[in-house]
Amino acid sequence: SRRPEAPKAVERLLAQMKESTIPGLEPDTFIYTHVINSWVHSRSPLGAQKAGQYLGEMIELYEGGNDAVVPMASICARVIYAMAKSGESKRAEDEYRRLKRLYEETRDPQLKPNEECKKSYPFCAIAQGDFRTSSKGLE
Repeated sequence: SRRPEAPKAVERLLAQMKESTIPGLEPDTFIYTHVINSWVHSRSPLGAQKAGQYLGEMIELYEGGNDAVVPMASICARVIYAMAKSGESKRAEDEYRRLKRLYEETRDPQLKPNEECKKSYPFCAIAQGDFRTSSKGLE
């Protein structure tokens, strides 16, 4: 939702899920995706930063063995694009490289950088003013 209160509302839900002792109510990929999408689509100047924060949480949980929280490539692509669009091109490139490293370590097909991720890179290069590399993309 693009409603201004949406990101905070979904964040509250995530916080409640984190604090819950009810079995089966632990945060998973689904809820994290909604929190990230809420921030990516918000008009907040903090949108990309907050989306990146939650993507970071997902990656930490996944690397810690929580298979219910998978930072899928499609989620990463949205965060990468939002970061690049908001002027955080270096951070966007770092996120892409982190996703690629995670895929290489795990070979989890859900983490394999897809076309959506690769298409975000030219935007990063253009945002940095490097038009020479914008057509190359990331390998």
